[in-house]
Amino acid sequence: MLPKAQTLEDIRRVCKPLPLAGNELGADGYFIETDRARDPNQDTRQRLADALSENAPARVLFYGHRGCGKSTVLNKFVAEEGPAFLPVQFSVEDEMTPSNARAEDLLLVIAERVLSAAASEDI
Repeated sequence: MLPKAQTLEDIRRVCKPLPLAGNELGADGYFIETDRARDPNQDTRQRLADALSENAPARVLFYGHRGCGKSTVLNKFVAEEGPAFLPVQFSVEDEMTPSNARAEDLLLVIAERVLSAAASEDI
């Protein structure tokens, strides 16, 4: 975990728009619960857990601008609920050129990542 910023140079080093993960999500880390500020009637991770724990297959889409906390929310969810689910995370930017991507390309990447994760877990 990065030490908290003490100087302006530290702020530049620490303030990178990267998802929080691991120890950064804990009580001594950088994670701040923001659901109440976004919508007091919304608990994103609980709603996600509820949707995934129903018997019906669930498809969940997280979207938003860069740096709004999508991956951080998912990392926090995996830290809290991980053993009950098989999270498959990847970055579209690592898999394809987003400006040239088509829906079919994204679906193929998703299928490959899910099948690969399932195979590695012997599912």
